[in-house]
Amino acid sequence: MYREKVEITLIRCEGAIVDGFERKVVTESGTIIADELSVNRSEFYSAAQAGRKADKIFEIWAFEYDEQQYVEYEGKEYEVVRTYADSPDRIQLTCQRKDGIWK
Repeated sequence: MYREKVEITLIRCEGAIVDGFERKVVTESGTIIADELSVNRSEFYSAAQAGRKADKIFEIWAFEYDEQQYVEYEGKEYEVVRTYADSPDRIQLTCQRKDGIWK
């Protein structure tokens, strides 16, 4: 499987009430190094059956992931649609491209 080292930012976006209005509160976990994996045929079709699209797969150290819902990579926004523990130490994030998530 193809692997390339890339920098990603894990992002948590939550709703909060500020001055009586619901606002998005964005928390970045900082930039980390991930392995970008190729989306294989099986992953692509599994996502399609669930009504999703697998645009990117990133593999990171499990201790770096704390249920963040979004990833920023090369200035683009992605939603984490699936996680998979490849081993006790590593986790794969299957991501779907989204625009305007936290802006």
